[in-house]
Amino acid sequence: MHQYKKCEANQLPLSPRGRGPGERGKRAAKFHARAARLCTLAILALPLSAHALTSDRNQPVNVSADKIEVNQKTGRSKYIGNVVLVQGTLRIEANEVTVHLRNGELDKVFANGNPVTFRQLLDGQPEEIHGSALRVQYFALENRVDLFDRVSFRQGEDVFKSPVVHYNLNTTQLIADATEKQRVHSVIQPKKTSAPPGKEANTKKK
Repeated sequence: MHQYKKCEANQLPLSPRGRGPGERGKRAAKFHARAARLCTLAILALPLSAHALTSDRNQPVNVSADKIEVNQKTGRSKYIGNVVLVQGTLRIEANEVTVHLRNGELDKVFANGNPVTFRQLLDGQPEEIHGSALRVQYFALENRVDLFDRVSFRQGEDVFKSPVVHYNLNTTQLIADATEKQRVHSVIQPKKTSAPPGKEANTKKK
C-alpha cells in the first residue's frame, strides 16, 4: 500500500495594500516551493506483521575487523577495515563500524561503507530482509534501521530503491524519502495464488 504525504505551503503575507503577496511573500513563496519539491515523502507499509528475531538480542555480538579501538568506560568501540558484525541472524558488513553498548547490551551501530550491507531474519518469516547503502544506522533497543545514500532494500521479492529508507523492525513499516534529484522506486510483487482449474477439469468426457 502506498501513501503519499503532500507538503502544503503556509499562507503568504500580503503586501501593505492588500493586493497580493509583497516582497516578503514572494520570498516565502520561493522557499515553500523549494520545500515542497524536497518534501516528497513516500510511506510504504509492507503487508507483514513481524519483529526482528527475538532470540537475536540474547546472542553474543561478534565483530571482526582489521583494526579495533575499544573504550570500555564509555561502552563505545570502533572497528576499521573489512568489518563484519554478527549477532544471531543480524549481519552487518562495512568498511568502518562504531558500536555503542548500554548496560552491556548492543544499543546502536553506525556503519559506513561502499556499500554497507545489512540483513536480519524476522520472527515468523522464512526470508531475511536485505539492505545496502553507503551509511547505515542500526538501533537495536528500538528495533529500527536507517539507511542513507544509494539505498536498496529488499524483503522477499519486494524491492525499494531510494536516497533514504527508515525501517521499523517491529511494525515492518518502511518510509522512503525522495529528494529533488532522485525519486523513490519500488517493485512490489503480487501475492502468488493457485492457478484456476483447467478447462479439462470442468469438461465432461463425451
